[in-house]
Amino acid sequence: MENTITRKDFFKQAFGFFKNEMESGVEKKIEPSLPFFLPPGVENIKSFLETCEQCYECVAACPHESIRVWRGDNHNEFYGFPVIEPRTKPCYECNDYPCIAACPSGGLSKDFENRKMGTAVIHESICFAFQSHFCHTCYNNCPYPEKAIKFDNNNRPEIINEGCTGCGICTHTCPAETPALTINMDNEQ
Repeated sequence: MENTITRKDFFKQAFGFFKNEMESGVEKKIEPSLPFFLPPGVENIKSFLETCEQCYECVAACPHESIRVWRGDNHNEFYGFPVIEPRTKPCYECNDYPCIAACPSGGLSKDFENRKMGTAVIHESICFAFQSHFCHTCYNNCPYPEKAIKFDNNNRPEIINEGCTGCGICTHTCPAETPALTINMDNEQ
């Protein structure tokens, strides 16, 4: 008996082969990170989740409306807590930190106002500068150029981990449809 293949199965196999070949040569999908980070003045994630009373005084006190209540995934442990979504509005690190001053529970504390909120990460597969296009948007908008971000020898942005505060301004201003920079909350948080 002769093995016959239907036209439908032929195309299914052919396209499946090409799809697998294409995917194997392309950088794997970016590891998803949280689309937010915690406001300034947080000691660490655990203490914030235990101490924050979800009174939202920090939300009301933020002059830039950067702090919002997380209502994304209601199965996420951060649901209902104040967070900063940098793509919507980054943290502008006010000199007097009204969000910290407004916090009655100690979830945000002056003792930790200088602690980093996170660190920017550049996703090279999305970044225009890594695709041979001229783009200095993240650098031009960073409040700490040459301290938090610089250019390598190929004129591509490079994050300086020690100097990046994780404010999210780079993520907010990135012209790519999916931002080429995300903020990872620091492990100490």
